[in-house]
Amino acid sequence: DYDAGQEARIAEMRAYAYSQACRHGTISVYFGGPGMEGCQACDNCRGAAARSRTPDPLPVAHAQARTKNAPMHTPGRQRGDPARLILQGVAQSPYLMGRSGLARALQGAASSRLKADRFSLFGALANLTQKGIMDLADELLIKGFLEQFEQNGYPMLRLTPEGEALLAEPPAEPEAAPVEEEAPAAQSEDDGGLIERLRAWRLATAREMGKPPYVVCHDSTLRDIAAARPRSPAELEAIKGIGPQRMAAYGEQILSVVRGEQG
Repeated sequence: DYDAGQEARIAEMRAYAYSQACRHGTISVYFGGPGMEGCQACDNCRGAAARSRTPDPLPVAHAQARTKNAPMHTPGRQRGDPARLILQGVAQSPYLMGRSGLARALQGAASSRLKADRFSLFGALANLTQKGIMDLADELLIKGFLEQFEQNGYPMLRLTPEGEALLAEPPAEPEAAPVEEEAPAAQSEDDGGLIERLRAWRLATAREMGKPPYVVCHDSTLRDIAAARPRSPAELEAIKGIGPQRMAAYGEQILSVVRGEQG
């Protein structure tokens, strides 16, 4: 109705006023033009350019089969790095959105309220499920590139200064795909038992957090832990995938599982 429409317009103007995205890019998308990562001229872009940091690596999306909610827009190929596209989606959206709304728009779902005529990234992640997109957004939240805040009782997403600084940088060149992937090393019976205990610990931890297990630890990292059987924090931290954040959050628990005291 009329009142709802007016409230939506006010929400859009408020979102534009408080947005930390490129002003010129937002206006361009609003009038049907292409989006941009940074004009280096508006107040937001000049502020982001002044900040510099070495960001953590962006999370990688795992391929996921789509079984329902077919997108209205199905591009022939994905348009770039999924994690970066999520950050760009938050920056370029004409109004504030939560995880689920952003996931629907980036997937190009028919149920999305935001369509291609106002969102240049509509359907950019059509090859992922909505859950997969939200899982990546969760990891971006954990890594500090996104943050959630409440508006009218709903959790919304916005870029952090770290996320803005990352978008201000040029995208990394894609790595060449390996010609042939090495077969994984055969697991010993003991390694298999430890992996199962590690997975059980990961599942219980994820449920306590209300997050998917993937956010706690990747399967490849669990396999490396089982193979190395670290006995000290230094040995554990040397394993790929165990950075300072995971070490601080889960280090003692993982070592306890390896020692057989837990899991």
